Parts: sequence; structure tokens; C-alpha cells
Amino acid sequence: MLFPADHREFATASITGHHLVPYDPARPAEADGGERAQVLVAPFLTDSALVEHAATLPRLRLVQLLTVGADAWLGRVPDGVHLATGRGAHSAATAEWVLGAMLAVYREFPAFLAAAAEGQWRPRRTDGLFGRRVLVVGAGD
Repeated sequence: MLFPADHREFATASITGHHLVPYDPARPAEADGGERAQVLVAPFLTDSALVEHAATLPRLRLVQLLTVGADAWLGRVPDGVHLATGRGAHSAATAEWVLGAMLAVYREFPAFLAAAAEGQWRPRRTDGLFGRRVLVVGAGD
């Protein structure tokens, strides 16, 4: 299994039946053992060089994306190779981030942080979400 070297979480993983090989997405052809890889985990940002290189891996059976977007890969994956997206992998974290960002905007966190960076404390009343109706569109799968 080839995985992007900058994703350290794979480096400590143990997946039965797979030998984990880190690769540099800028130079995928240099991955030691890449010719035996059956699984390629693509990095978040994929360029055409990686897509083209994937087509040269003779034993490749699966390209696993870490994102939902598969535009770079659509129509370019060799016959017999499955393409899997990261749909659902980031849903909860994204929904939480959106709520956190909304609180930061309503509570004017950037202004408080700017004042703190200047060594100032400028208290003031801010808006919040209490008593408001909030609709988050697209938070699920």
C-alpha cells in the first residue's frame, strides 16, 4: 500500500496483509516497492503526474482518496482499478468547524485576538447564537 509520506498516521498503522510504503506525491515513481502496490492512497491535492503514474502500477486495484472530490481521477483510472472517495470521513469535523466559525464571527473573536496581539483588552458586547435559529446545509452525507 502506497501512502503519502506526509500522512504520518499511516506510518504507525498496521493493516493485516499489507506492506505500508510511504511515497513523495511529487515523485511517486521513486517509491520503493511501488511496482507491487495494490492500493494507492492519494494525498489531499493530487496533480496529473500522480494520476498518470497510478496508471503505470501493474498490480494496482484500488485508489483511495482522502477527499470527496474525485475530479482529477474520473475517467483516468485504469480498467479493473476501483476508485474510492473519502465521503463521510470529514462530515462531523466539518460541521463542528462551521459552528465554531459561526461563533467566532458572531462573538467577534478576530477583533479580540487582534487587540490581544497589541497587548490591549477592549471588552464589548457581541452577538451570539443563543435564541437564534441556525440552519446548517450540507452537514451530512
